[in-house]
Amino acid sequence: MKITTRGSILEAFAQLLEEEPYNRVTVKDISQRCGICRNTFYYHFRDIEDLFESSVQEWADRVDLEHTVLLLPLDCLRLLVDEGLRRKKLIYYIMRSNYRDLFFETIKKFITAAVNRYIDQYRETVTLSESDRKLLVRFYRSVFVGLLIDWFESGMEYDLMDFAVQACRLVFNAEWKNVKELASRLPQK
Repeated sequence: MKITTRGSILEAFAQLLEEEPYNRVTVKDISQRCGICRNTFYYHFRDIEDLFESSVQEWADRVDLEHTVLLLPLDCLRLLVDEGLRRKKLIYYIMRSNYRDLFFETIKKFITAAVNRYIDQYRETVTLSESDRKLLVRFYRSVFVGLLIDWFESGMEYDLMDFAVQACRLVFNAEWKNVKELASRLPQK
């Protein structure tokens, strides 16, 4: 995979965030790390804030949904968890920045795309109406974003995937009888 100058700048920024606080990272530091001149930096980004915003988008774009097989709904979450662990300091600064809302909007879009991809992969075995599909996407997006918020706010100090697997086991196995009973009471369309 060819690394572009823009990609090198994004990578240098992420590396520097692992070494020092966001407010101490300068264009000079990034330029030196990449071996470029300051003007090259400004060709690609207006300023550090623009670079930071681009880093948020790059974080989500890094996950390649097109070539990913999603065997379980939790695989949609795993993609974000793996990338979150890779960019822990970036996430730390995003959570304390003005870009937090942008970050979560990006995550919501990603999860929506991932869950739709998961459903598309099993279209032959599962038939869903459009309203059921929307319901599933909204359910998973709500659950996964909630889990991610809790995990990010905790400083990613626990194994989110283990937590999610254990929670699903408890909720879906223990409550399945109640869910089936409740569903049988709902009015049929």
